[in-house]
Amino acid sequence: ACAVVVVSAAPTAVATVVCGVVSAVSPGTVVITASSGSASQALTSDVVRAVATNVALTASTQALSTGQTVTVSATVRDSRSAPLAGRLVTWSSSDARILAVSHNGVATAHAPGFAFVVARSEGASDSLGLTVASAAAELVLSPPEVSLAPGETRTPVAGGGRANGTTA
Repeated sequence: ACAVVVVSAAPTAVATVVCGVVSAVSPGTVVITASSGSASQALTSDVVRAVATNVALTASTQALSTGQTVTVSATVRDSRSAPLAGRLVTWSSSDARILAVSHNGVATAHAPGFAFVVARSEGASDSLGLTVASAAAELVLSPPEVSLAPGETRTPVAGGGRANGTTA
């Protein structure tokens, strides 16, 4: 049961009170009133928006081949490590020749090398290093099929290619 002192907050969209404990709900101004018998005291308080102090990046892989993509996720947190949903995150690459990053964190590998994906939110930032390798090469024989009769010989022509269908 709650104590004899009754504490309330108005408006409840800004703060609520349960058993004398005031909890912030959303930014705004709230009047907190404590009453016991005929005595009453009120104070006005401002609930402010939590400030982003940390951004943490994750990706399913940190090694790509040219042409591949990976989605990088950002978690924005406040000074108490509580996640802050809905915060604006801006994305960039430390070297756009190697790695491009879209407005929603999708990194596309363009050339072999190493680059950082950088995410910023309200002054906090983090970076995640990604290594880009050349797309795997494969050997292409021409013609792809050869029919030979006993005693016949034929020399196929070998050419370079990449797994993504481009030639080397």
